[in-house]
Amino acid sequence: YWGKNLIRDFYAIGVLHIICDIDQTALNKYKEMYENVKLTTSWDDIIQDNDVNAVCISLPADLHYKFAKQALENGKDVYVEKPITLDENEAEELIRLAEQHNKILMVGHLLHYHTHVEKIKEIVKSGRIGKIKNIISNRLNLGKFRTAENVLWSFAPHDISVILSLCNDKLPTRVKCMGKDVITKTIHDITNTFLYFDDLDIYVNINVNWLNPYKEQKMIIIGETGMLVFDDTKKDDKLVIFNEYLKWDNGFLPTPIQGTGKTVPVDFEFPLLRECRHFAECCLN
Repeated sequence: YWGKNLIRDFYAIGVLHIICDIDQTALNKYKEMYENVKLTTSWDDIIQDNDVNAVCISLPADLHYKFAKQALENGKDVYVEKPITLDENEAEELIRLAEQHNKILMVGHLLHYHTHVEKIKEIVKSGRIGKIKNIISNRLNLGKFRTAENVLWSFAPHDISVILSLCNDKLPTRVKCMGKDVITKTIHDITNTFLYFDDLDIYVNINVNWLNPYKEQKMIIIGETGMLVFDDTKKDDKLVIFNEYLKWDNGFLPTPIQGTGKTVPVDFEFPLLRECRHFAECCLN
């Protein structure tokens, strides 16, 4: 379902040459929408086409490795949707192949191209909320259900990639994860993941769920002197900063300061379009 958005944006920046889809009905629709773009149901047509310098892979996650590997081995730059693979060794092999063939390998971590996330990084780096102590991230929805990957693989890469960037690109020292399979046996529909960055004294809780009655995409960053709330489901006021939230008197416990949140102004640009443009620029340059 995400592939159609990638097709739209790669076409918009003028680099779309050919679309491959095994669904002929989908190809018929694309024929009406995109002029002068080739259409095929055969992957071989892509990797054997000398006019194709780069490929974008948007498939079920368990197929990412196979198709990305073939593309790299055939001399193509590769953009693959997250997660890069469902296996660490396969991911490392793709990285090795990209280096061996001197090709671009880029994973679609969309939030890094979100202007509000860029603003969050800027605020954290400036020290406006003090040292980060805790991050809570909720990504909830009803669907889209999958059978090749669980909700952790499907939803959480968004949050994990941003959190790692906020934690100085360090890996957590400890990880705990628990989940529940409701729809399909062994495929978790709900997971809670806890990341401990002991060296940084940061504790992270990531809650993902595709069995939730409403959509929520919210990240809360608690610093020593302030807090940030990023709500990506809102049209406006997506990012709110709380410059103060506690008042220390002479007692042992602080008094909470209510209602101090202020919207952070951010010029919005479509993240996917920026991401596609960045990949194209990497390949061209």
